[in-house]
Order: sequence, then C-alpha cells, then structure tokens
Amino acid sequence: MDSNGSRPLERSFMIMQNSRDVPREQQAAKVTSVVMVPCLKNSSNFDTVPRPPSPPATSSNLVGGDVVLQTRVSVSSASTHGRQSHRDGDDNSGYDASDHTDESDGVDDDVDSGNIYCKEGKERSIDTDTLDPEETKEARRIFIVRILFSLLLISSTVGIACAVYFFIEAAEVREFENQYLSDADKLKESIGLALRSILSSADSWAINYIAVQNAGNTSFPFVALPNFAIQAAKFKMMARAYAIGVSFIVTDAQRRDWERFTAQEGPSFVEEAWKLQSQDDTFQGSLDQYPIIREELFTNFPELATVPDGSGPYLVWWQNYPIVYNSISAAYNFHLLSFPTFQKLYNATLTTKRPVLSGFNLVDPESDIGKVSVAYLENFVAESESASEPVTNLVYPILSQDLLDLSLEEETVESLDLVGTIAIGMFWRELLRDILPETSEGIQVVTEEICATKEPAIFTYEINGATTTYLGLGDLSDVAYNYLESSFSMVELMEGTTLSPGHRYTGIPLMETDCSIRMRIYPSSKTASSSYSSQSVAFTISSVLVFLFAGILFALYDLLVKKRQRKVAYIAARSSAIVADLFPKEVQTRLYEARDGLGKEKGKKHKNITWAVSPTSEKGSSSLDSVVSDERNADLSIADVYPSTTVMYAGIYGFARWSTNRDPKEVFDLLEALFGAFDEIANRQKIYKIENTGDTYVAACGVPRENIYHAVKMARFATDCRDRSVEILHNVNYASDIRTSKLFVRFGLASGPVAGGILRGQRARFQLFGLTTLNAELMERTGELGRIQATETTANLLCDAGKDTWVNKRPDAVVGGDDTPLDTFWVQAKSSDSISTLSVETSASKTFSLPVPKERIVTWFSDTLRDILTELQMSRQDSLTERALPSDETMLQLQRQIRSFVEAIGSLYSDLPFHNFENVFHGATTLSKILGQVTIEIPPVDRFSVMLAAMIREVDHPGIENDHLSKRGDAHPSGKSIIQLRAFELSLTILSDEKYDRLRSFLCPTAEDFSYFSQLIQSCVIATDVMNPIVSSARKRRWEQTFACPIQNEDLENPGKAERKKTKVVLEHLMIVAHLSYTMRSWNFYTDWSIRLYQEMVSSFIEGKIPSDPADSWFNREMMLFDNIVLPLLDTLRDAGPCKAIGAELMTRAMDNRDQWKTKGKGMVINMRFEFTGEKRVHFA
Repeated sequence: MDSNGSRPLERSFMIMQNSRDVPREQQAAKVTSVVMVPCLKNSSNFDTVPRPPSPPATSSNLVGGDVVLQTRVSVSSASTHGRQSHRDGDDNSGYDASDHTDESDGVDDDVDSGNIYCKEGKERSIDTDTLDPEETKEARRIFIVRILFSLLLISSTVGIACAVYFFIEAAEVREFENQYLSDADKLKESIGLALRSILSSADSWAINYIAVQNAGNTSFPFVALPNFAIQAAKFKMMARAYAIGVSFIVTDAQRRDWERFTAQEGPSFVEEAWKLQSQDDTFQGSLDQYPIIREELFTNFPELATVPDGSGPYLVWWQNYPIVYNSISAAYNFHLLSFPTFQKLYNATLTTKRPVLSGFNLVDPESDIGKVSVAYLENFVAESESASEPVTNLVYPILSQDLLDLSLEEETVESLDLVGTIAIGMFWRELLRDILPETSEGIQVVTEEICATKEPAIFTYEINGATTTYLGLGDLSDVAYNYLESSFSMVELMEGTTLSPGHRYTGIPLMETDCSIRMRIYPSSKTASSSYSSQSVAFTISSVLVFLFAGILFALYDLLVKKRQRKVAYIAARSSAIVADLFPKEVQTRLYEARDGLGKEKGKKHKNITWAVSPTSEKGSSSLDSVVSDERNADLSIADVYPSTTVMYAGIYGFARWSTNRDPKEVFDLLEALFGAFDEIANRQKIYKIENTGDTYVAACGVPRENIYHAVKMARFATDCRDRSVEILHNVNYASDIRTSKLFVRFGLASGPVAGGILRGQRARFQLFGLTTLNAELMERTGELGRIQATETTANLLCDAGKDTWVNKRPDAVVGGDDTPLDTFWVQAKSSDSISTLSVETSASKTFSLPVPKERIVTWFSDTLRDILTELQMSRQDSLTERALPSDETMLQLQRQIRSFVEAIGSLYSDLPFHNFENVFHGATTLSKILGQVTIEIPPVDRFSVMLAAMIREVDHPGIENDHLSKRGDAHPSGKSIIQLRAFELSLTILSDEKYDRLRSFLCPTAEDFSYFSQLIQSCVIATDVMNPIVSSARKRRWEQTFACPIQNEDLENPGKAERKKTKVVLEHLMIVAHLSYTMRSWNFYTDWSIRLYQEMVSSFIEGKIPSDPADSWFNREMMLFDNIVLPLLDTLRDAGPCKAIGAELMTRAMDNRDQWKTKGKGMVINMRFEFTGEKRVHFA
C-alpha cells in the first residue's frame, strides 16, 4: 500500500484509465514512467484490480493468447528530446537502450513470488491478499509436500551413504587382516626355512670333517678340511653369515702334536683364504697387513700370551673364514675358553652336545666395547649396511658319529663324543630379508631374548617388501594393531609346530637354553594404508551422487513447473535479444509490426507498441527466421534513406597472404581479437556496427539515428580503432609467427547519404547501400598502412566542425572507379582514450613491418644447426668408423656452444634496413627448404657449412657495396669480395676461439676436415658477391665443368673427390638463391625488401658514402638484377639434374615479380624518391 491507500499495481492501472480523458499535452506531464505489467487473461488472480478500459486503436494493444504485455510509453517532452539529440554530437548517435528514453523497458515477471523485476534492477511487491484463497492453500500444501519429500530424500541419502561406507570399510578391514595373516604365516615359514637351512648346512659341514677324518685314517683333532676357504665362502653366502669358524677340543696329551700339526697345515689355508678374500665382494676389511700366525696355543689376555701347560682340555680356534688381521690375535690356535664371552657362548654346546643359538650382541656403539665390536663387524658389511645392528651366533657340535646315521636321536647324541664345534656369525636382519612381496609394507617384527638372570633384550625391525629397516631397541610396534599379534619361538620352528613335514630338520635338534628367543609379528599403519583403498569413499560418494542427481531432477522438475507461467515472456525476451543484435531498434519495431500485419505506412515512426505472443510462439516456434519469412510477404519493404552519415571501412592489409598458411583457429583468434576490440570502442562511443565480412569491418554514424556530428565521431572512432589495431596486431604477430609482422589495418571514411534497410531472404540483416559506401571502400583500398583516408566531403565536415587540425590533404591523386582523380585527405583525430597508444610509421624511410625479434632468429638458427649436428652424429653411428661417438652430455655441450656461437654472430649485425640479421634469416629459411629438394646427397657436414655460411654472409656489413668500398680505399688484401671475406674472416675468428674447441673437433676431427670445412664456407660466402663479374664467371665455369663437360679422368680415379666438387658447386648456387631469395617470393615481400635496400643506399648517399642518388638508376638496377642475375641463375638450376624442381618453382615467382616491376617500378621509384625529396607522387589503385 502506498501513501494514497492503493496498491502500486492498482494505481498503475488507474493512471492509464484516467489518462484516456486527459489531453495529450497533459498526459506528457503526468505519465513519466515506463511499466510493463503481466495480466493473466480470464484469471481470477487479479479480480480485485480494476481493469483498464480498452485502449484507443492507436495504442496497438494486441491480445494474442494467454499473456498480454501491456506497455505504456512516456511521451513527456518527446519531441524536445529528439531535437536535443540532434545537437548532441557525443551522446545521441548510438543504439543503446540506455539512450532511448522514449522506448519501453523490459520486464521479467515472477508470479509465484509476487514480484516484478524491472530492467533497472528494482523490485516491486504484489500483495499476496489478491490471490485466490483456494490457490493459496493449494500452494501451501504443495510447499509442505515439497519439504517432506526433501527431508525424505536427505535422510535416505545419509542413511544409505553411511551403510555403504561402513559395509565396504568392514570388507576392507577383513581383507587387510587376511592379507596380514598371510604375510605373517609366510614370514614364519621363511624364517623357519632359513634357520633349518643354516642348521642343515652346519650339519653337512660337520659331516665333511668326519668324512675327511675317516678318509685320512686320522683322529680328531688332527683334521684339516682341504680347500677350506672356497667351501667356507660358499657356505657363508648360503647361510647368510658374515663369518664361519671351526674349533676342536685338544687335550694336554695332544697339545704338542697339535701345535706341530697346525704349524704344518695352518699357513697354507691362511694363504688360500687371504687370496680368496681379495675376490670376495662381501669382505670389506683391509688386506694390507697379513694375519699373525702362532704355532703355540695362545690367549690374548695379555696380548698373545701362551696358554700354560696342564690347563687343558682346550677349545682351539682352527680353520675360519674370512680371516681378519688383528694386532692382538692370530689367525688360529686361539684358546676360546680363555675368553669369558666365548666361554659363555660355547659352554652350552660343550655341555649338551646340541646346537645353541646365542643371545644378541646388543652393544652401545658409542661405548668402548661397542666401538671395538662395531669396528670388527665393519670388516664384513658393505658401507650401505649398518654394523651396529643385532648379531647372533649359532654354535653347532661336531660329534664322532657314524656316517650312516641320517638323523640322531637325543639318546644317540648323548652317547657320542664331542670333538669340536662350528660357529656361524650372522646379522639378525638376514633372516628377515627377501621374504615378502613389494606390496607388503610396514610389517613389524619384535624379537626378544628372555632370560631368567637378566633383563630381556628386545629390538624391532620393519619389513617393507624385500628390505628390512632396523627401528631400534625396545618394542616399537604400532600399539593400535597389537590385537593381531602372531608369535613363535625358534625352538617351535625347529620342532615343526609351524612347518610342514617336508620342511623338518633332520640334524641335531636345536637346544633351548635358559634364554629363549621369541619373535612377535604385527602390522602397522603403513600396512593398513597400503591395504586400504578408496572404494568405501568412492562408493559412498557415488551413492550420494545418485540421490543428489535424483534431488536435482526433482528440483529441476519443480523449477520447470514453477516457471511455466513465465515461459512465453522468456521466449519473447530471447527473440528480442537476437533481433536486437542484428537490427537497429527503430527497425525492430517495424519488423514486429510487419510480423502482425500492421505495417501500413512506409517510413512511419512507431513509438507505442504492444508485444503480443501467439499460442504458436508459446510453444517455441517463434524465431527470427519466421519473422523475416513473413516479412517477405508484407506489402512494404523495410528500407530508409539516411541523408547525413559517415561510413567507415577498415581492412587488414596482408591478411589473405597471412591466413593462407595458418591454422583456422589462429585466423579466427586474430579476427576475434581485432574486431572484438573495435566492437568495444563502438559500444563505448555509440557507433553503429554494420557488419564484418572476412577481413573487413564496416561501421557507420548517423545510422539508424541522425547525428549532425557524425563525421567528428567517426573520425575519432577510426583513430581509436587504428591505435588499438596496432597494439593487437603487434601482440598477435609476435605470439603466432615471426612472419606475421606485415599485418596492418587501413581505414577509409566517406560521408553522404546512404540507403539502409533489410534485404529480405535467408539470414537477413541490416545493410547499407549507395555511393557513400563505395567511396568508403575505395578510401580503404587506396589508403596506406595504418592511416585513415577520407573523402573531401568528410574532410569538409570536419573542418566545418572546427577540426581543421585533424585533416591533412594527401599529396598524390587517387583514381576513382570511373578513372576520375579524387582529392583525398589523411585524418588524424584526437584519440578519445587517455591511454598511450602505439604509432605506425608508413613512409619509405621507416620499415613497413615490425622487426623480427633477434632472440627468435637465434633460436631458429640454433635449432636448425642442432638438427644437422644430430643427423651428423647418427650418420657416424651408422658408419664403420672407429671414431668414438659423443655422449649425451657432450651433445648438450655442443648444443650450448652452437647457441653461443649464433648469439655471437647475431651481435655483430648492425641495424641496417636491408643487410641485417632478419634478412639472412629469411634467406636461410629458403635455403633450408630447398636443401631438401636437391636430388644429390649432401653430407651433414656440408649442409652445416652452407647453413653457417648463410648465417654469416652479411656480418658487419657497412651498408654499401664492394665497388664503393674499393673506391674509398677499403680494399681487402685479396682485392675482391671485400664485404664477404671480411664477414668470413671475422666469423672464423670467433669459431676458432677455445670456447668452441669441442664443436670444431666434432665437426672436423682432422686438420684436413677443417680445411675443407672452412674452404666450403668461404666459397659459399664469396658466391653471394653477385655483382662481381670475376666471381660470377668463375662460378659459371665451375658449373659447366661439373655438369656440362665430360667426366674427367681424375674424377674417375677419385670418385669421392668428384662428389665433393659437385656438392660444392651446387651449394654455391643454392647460396646465391638464398642471398637473392627476396626476389623469388611474393610481390609484397619483394617490394618490401627492395624498399629497405633502397632506404639503406639512400642513407649512404646522404652520408656521402656513395657518389650518386640510387633513385636515378634504381629501376634499371632492379631490371638488371632480374635479367642478368636472378633469371639466368634459376634457368641454370632448372636445366640441371639435381636442381630442376627448385629452379622451376622459383622461376615462376621471379618472373612474376620481374613483370610487375616492369609495369609498376617507375611509379614506385617516384614514390620512394618523394619520401626524401617531397616530389609529387603517383598512386596506383
């Protein structure tokens, strides 16, 4: 409710109703707003709203279906506003909706929410009391059902997602536990097998000693195993031990005989072991000092003290491997029981006659005894292994048993005599390696030695596939997985409780001492992470997405139903937007009226419209095609004459040539970037765009709305577009290819009357016709790069508007379509943008195209030379040469040296217009192409040489020719080809620098190779002195001798030399093609570089370097170049076998350029002279 006590919607209808009885002048004062109101025909929703009476016949209210969009248009000061628009030169030439206060605003209505949304973004509320109470209840019930369904969907989604997640997670937990238990069983099985293998090997070793004793008819302890070292080394690797040793029991009565026996047998096995250890990769100790040998029994407390007589029996250290030098010990005859640690180790076996697995050597590596122990163990482990990890020893008894006994029972063991022991030292980690697959990670093994007399010794290993990692002392397992513990003792393994019957041990049973060893296996979080997958999360997300998709479908369906009432308005707005993009708003009104048969008067101004959509349109069949199709049947065409306009044509110079070899996407990227920028400027300045066709952009001012300042606005628009085009083409050229720097935009302006309208038919659009558009196109076509050319009419309009400084008369004449000379003007308006813009120089004193970046030229030469170098490497690899091929690292160094050399050469080029680095680059690209078309085989080194010559041929060029240098006294000692020889010598000096030694040695391994290499480069560079008659005649003579004369006898005798001579002659001629390649390309390319050369020579003339103005003879010079050099050269190549394809292809282009120069050359020379002298120039359209 408003302040008047009525609803806004009600008041709007009341205003309309009252306005029917008010005079038109008063209506203009009262009705000042634009309102579009949706009215539901025959609906009770708006029964409380007073319905307006039928409008007059002139208001064009049409009822075409269920929805009528009624439009009330402001007429206050309409005519005044129109007159004001003609005076405003900056604000009234556009076609924006914001500039049309006399047109209706669009409305997007929302019946369900009770809101009306206007274009300005304001929201007007509709009182919901006006709705039908029954429909209100139904809407409330639908809302409740929608809420209940949403809650059901959400609860179902959450419940099923949780069920899926927990079910899959439980399955993964079971899979993880089963996999772990399988790994634990495999680990127990493998440890048992490893321990059984070690015991079995020790048992076999003991049998060997008994067999030797029986075979030699000797008695223990006087037994020495033959070839002990090699057998011990293999046994050590099989048992995964780091050392093995045999000891015998010697009585007092046997002592003297034993010492004599060891003195005889000991040195030989020590020498054997010492030699073998030098080949044993597992031995890491020093072999610098030979072990000490003692013939008598000793103990090293004190150092090497002799064991006193009468203290037997003795347990004497005998054959062992590997043997380590020890300053306080000897290789053998050590009384083990004299050392407390060994006494504890061996006593259990001496007492029980059974194998004993000792405890672990868990010493502190920082303590004194720990340092000694670690230093000793470092002799047996690689540098990558740790010597401070737990170590254990297995002591196996040697019994005087019968060799026919496969296994020994406990009673049998007790009855046999113990004659010695076998000691095996090993790291505990060796029992855990190479067991599990790589997929098993994080398995933790806790080993503990439980003794009744001391604290338990506990340490932890982690197994990751085949490798083990020592975690440290103590139980370091992951407590979260202790419930999955799997444990066993060493004795249990040997007793077969965890092994299959086929794997049981048949030797002397392992004895469990008062200290038992037990192992516990656990998984860890790493094991779990490697076992768990993301399936639970994936399936949960999938189930959620299914329900989410169902929810979205429900919401979409609800949305579609909810917006059913607005479908017609949406279709109408969409069609209006399409039409607005193609036609001016003034034409749109007439299109719609023609669609409904209301176009009665040609050229009539229509201000008040009502847009009615038929039932057919509601179904979506209304479209632009139907509007235009029906329009074709109307009585009147939609066309008007616009008496005062300015039309602009903008065309991209060089676009056709540029786009020929470009990817379509690259072409469209360029057009979208350029014309999109023009569109932005047009929207900002309210210029009407007519069309863009191919590489042409057409716009107009004064169409479709009149604007007396159309020339001023169009001049400013063209200037802004010109400045923006330079920026865009600069960026696009550099981003795409180095050859795209020839793209510029030419602009043409013409003012006058035009006919504008819709040419009915397929894909109709608004178009302009008339002489003014033709003149604008002519101004663009005959203009210059980056400049705005305007007709005399446009120039006069600019001068009348006080813009005299914007206009500059063109000095030369432009020939029109009827051969009538036209006076035209260059326009340079003040840019409407405050930002700085790039400018374009188009005179012959400046370069037409943006320079190619030197860095990109360096990259091209480097890559090309690198590819040839790689091909050279491959050819050498395939040949039968003994020359060593370079490594990958050497090739990288060669590539870096190539780029460094190219950069050094590039730095020597000056910024001359013609003789510059870009010029040699263009020639080199031509050379690279034609080298692949020659039918003779050119070795990689020769191709590298000629490409190098193509790169250095213009180095340090002075800007004048050789004959002028000679006259100035700058002659070379050779007397000829001054510029070429100077370039060659300077470049060769750089290449001879020591920093390029590797490159030179690779290219030319011998002095003879380098001599040929440098001579070929020199010949190719000198060949480019095409104006030197001596050089030219010598070159022609060599060609005739090679291809026209019979084969010489010396060529038959030395075919390799003949091939080199032929290759050299061909490369010289191809080098000239590269040097003059600009004459064999397109006409535009040729003229561009010809002007550059002219510019360079004119500069030398002005500076006094040459005596005469080149313009005096430039036309004849170019004709002479074609007739005496270029065409004869190509004719020679075309007639020769190796170069037929090249000569024929290039001849066509060169002939075309020669013919065009003959026709247009004189006029071009006049224009080029004008750039320096100001003489009248002639324009050829």
